[in-house]
Amino acid sequence: MIFGSLEHFAVESIIEPGPEFRPVFGSNVVGRMRLFLNGMAVGNFAEPNCVLRPVSQHLVALCAASTTLWHSSLANLTPAQQFEILDAAIFVGTEENPPWNFSLCSFLTNVSEAFDPLKAFLLCRDPGEMQVLLQRRPDGTVEHFAIARSAFCSVASEFATWVSAQEKDLIPRGP
Repeated sequence: MIFGSLEHFAVESIIEPGPEFRPVFGSNVVGRMRLFLNGMAVGNFAEPNCVLRPVSQHLVALCAASTTLWHSSLANLTPAQQFEILDAAIFVGTEENPPWNFSLCSFLTNVSEAFDPLKAFLLCRDPGEMQVLLQRRPDGTVEHFAIARSAFCSVASEFATWVSAQEKDLIPRGP
């Protein structure tokens, strides 16, 4: 299933096709997924057995928190400089007393094996647009993508609704 537009922002996900893995692991629906940012695939669609709910919840939470995904200390900086400051505050721990909302800007990092080993942040300086700062190459290059906030939130909602429907269909419930 593809949610959204491959040219702008999309989530592609399938329920685990098997036969080596089942579509349910414990009380979770599992599958494969990746994102598309302005036409570029991000994530490893071949990574099997990924739990889908944490990614859907992550996207919905970021949409809900989008008005807090900015701090004035990031203004007038390049995307690479913004990435460096956020990385130092959230993951490296070298930024002293970072703004409280920096931790909310983490995007896809440690959310699913499908997105290992990338590191990304999501910013929303303008209410209509979200910015993705993405580092996925060993050389440390920071890529920058703009996504319409409405498209991001629509995709997050559609994906979460689909994951929930898959859980209802595939996970046995008690009497």
